[in-house]
Amino acid sequence: MEMNKTEMRYEEACQMQKAASTLKLRAAKEIFLELGDYEDSAKRIAECDRLLEFAKGSHVNFGFLNGQPLSWTVLDEKGRNRLLIADKAVAFMPFNKDRDYTPWSHSTLRYWLNKDFLEQAFTLKERMGLLVTMLDNHADPRWEIENGQDTKDKCFIFNWQELERYMPTVEERANGEWWWLRGHGFGKLCMQAIYLDGTFYHIGVNKNSPEIGVRPAIWTRL
Repeated sequence: MEMNKTEMRYEEACQMQKAASTLKLRAAKEIFLELGDYEDSAKRIAECDRLLEFAKGSHVNFGFLNGQPLSWTVLDEKGRNRLLIADKAVAFMPFNKDRDYTPWSHSTLRYWLNKDFLEQAFTLKERMGLLVTMLDNHADPRWEIENGQDTKDKCFIFNWQELERYMPTVEERANGEWWWLRGHGFGKLCMQAIYLDGTFYHIGVNKNSPEIGVRPAIWTRL
């Protein structure tokens, strides 16, 4: 039995909602609005609105730390997946407790983010929605210092190349805090960071400095 026009529009909207990109969610919502009380259109409109809260460029609350909601900026989207970065530092700590040649792959910061932070900040259901991200830890050609092996992480910090892609202006990066980046500076004992005004501090900060902020990034599936 062939579907009528209303059924076809409903199925079209359901497929767009399933894809969950911002453009398709907005288009799906418009169709569900046109359909009125057909099937579960009202419920699907509410679901579209929930997902549209995670549109690229939006600020969202996701997770809690020390009894306070964590605020994030949505930087990118791929289907139902969203890339988030914390709006403020979630903690201030060394990149590595010892001031030695320890890259991201073996740093105490990486361990904290992917163990203690994840368990403290997110529910089990939220953690299950976090995606494993393959991180390219290639050497910075300006310093020719190895940054260690590539890693797979649910929670990470950006290197300067990634940050230039997702947050290209100082206005986007500035939040009145120093915060860590993932690559080495000019020497093996320091890591790059973002300065108070959002500029890159490429020369690097001593990696055991305890006063530098941590702005984690995550990919999560809606």
